[in-house]
Amino acid sequence: MSYDIFLKIDGIDGESMDDKHKNEIEVLSWRWNIHQEST
Repeated sequence: MSYDIFLKIDGIDGESMDDKHKNEIEVLSWRWNIHQEST
């Protein structure tokens, strides 16, 4: 599955050329890992 993800931070201009996300930062990679210890 593929997603387009953009990050917007006040005071920082990104390089995005996307019309809907002008001056936002394009996220090229994202990893999410959840781990729960068990007894």
